[in-house]
Amino acid sequence: MAADRIIPADAIVHAIAFTSDGASLAGGCADGKVRIWQVASGTVQRTLALDPGDRGAAMPPHTDILAAVGKEGELKTWNLQTGKVGVRLPGSTPRAGALTISPDRRFLVSSNRAPGNSSEDIVHIWETDARERVQIPGGIGGTAAFAISPDGATVVASSYDANVRAWNARNGELLGLIEQLSVAMFAVVFSPDGKTLATGGADRTVYLWDTKTWKLSRKFTGHREMIAAMAFSPNGKLLLTGGFNAITVKHPVDVILRDVASGKVLRTVPAAHRVGAVAFSPDGKLAAFTDGQKQINLLTIAG
Repeated sequence: MAADRIIPADAIVHAIAFTSDGASLAGGCADGKVRIWQVASGTVQRTLALDPGDRGAAMPPHTDILAAVGKEGELKTWNLQTGKVGVRLPGSTPRAGALTISPDRRFLVSSNRAPGNSSEDIVHIWETDARERVQIPGGIGGTAAFAISPDGATVVASSYDANVRAWNARNGELLGLIEQLSVAMFAVVFSPDGKTLATGGADRTVYLWDTKTWKLSRKFTGHREMIAAMAFSPNGKLLLTGGFNAITVKHPVDVILRDVASGKVLRTVPAAHRVGAVAFSPDGKLAAFTDGQKQINLLTIAG
């Protein structure tokens, strides 16, 4: 069964997020622009042209904020509702990699390779007034993905060394280390209540971790592709996952909607290519995903 509806775009869409009111959908596109569509009509409401060389666009769900890394390594934010630049934070590096912003907009998290070391990653937590809270050793090989807990207290990073680390967002204290995984996790996301961390990656398995103990509570198998994107529904009852074929990102893949309590697959939707981003609307009635094409795919969520 294909997507229920398509919103066409003028360029390939990589990153997506619903705005806080659910009426609009923002997409970071391959032509260096961020477009904001009206969900009901599919028409473009606003287009933001990023600065040349900007990359790593991050749009946390339902926050109306876009963050990106500039070509000189500075971190920048935009208000998606107004299109205005929010803050510009110097002090990162041109090699800055993964990036995210907290749900309350109070801090950003970025990573880059340690100076003089081509393999060790450093995680930075920045106040939005450009002050750096803390630098944290982030593992070997680079950071694959970040997640910030709903209350903003915990930062999690998955590393290409196959470990997942959790830190206190205020002082960088290591809260948990998941080191029993054999492969890298390309997607990490907290449940809406913050009690569960979901990870998925190269072994095609979704792992659910208890965030009090950082121990494995459950896992879901059945994905045919590596997992690159995940999102919980706002009520935490559903999990949407997508990814890419190990041979080529151009290969068709599946997007899977799953009931978290039972683990049952509720729906499998074909996607043309790599699924790099998935998202739920604030009311949980819609879900969206990208598939390496000039479009956004929408799913109607029953119940």
